[in-house]
Amino acid sequence: MSPRGLELDGLLELLEKEHVIMIGTLASLREAIQRRDVQAARSIIQGMDETLVQHFLDEESTLLLLIVQAFGREGAAESIGIFQEHIEIDSLVGKLRETLMSGVDSSAMAWRELDEFMESHFNRENSTAFPCVREAARRLGLEGKQ
Repeated sequence: MSPRGLELDGLLELLEKEHVIMIGTLASLREAIQRRDVQAARSIIQGMDETLVQHFLDEESTLLLLIVQAFGREGAAESIGIFQEHIEIDSLVGKLRETLMSGVDSSAMAWRELDEFMESHFNRENSTAFPCVREAARRLGLEGKQ
């Protein structure tokens, strides 16, 4: 898998849309868990995994690179921290997958933890990291070119 070769504005728009889609996917996952439909929940998680791998790759290899180029490592510290949350999201998805192996009883709590973390993460990306990327592109003279 490699980063999507989109212009920066198009990539940011797509990533923001994926945030909305993932929130909807988490709601579908909650419904599957509430119905005790382990097979549906596993299928939803599989789809999430595929989406998240590409999503994280794009953010880390394209967006974070621009931020570091424009602001340096110290100036990019907040965005680096936000993107490092991808590790925790991956861990929480894995934890949820594991709870589904033993049934759905403990899965509701694991889902809630993932849902709350991802919602907070997406809000931080949308309100902090993505505006920082736009400013980085402006500083680097890449507006409308990337």
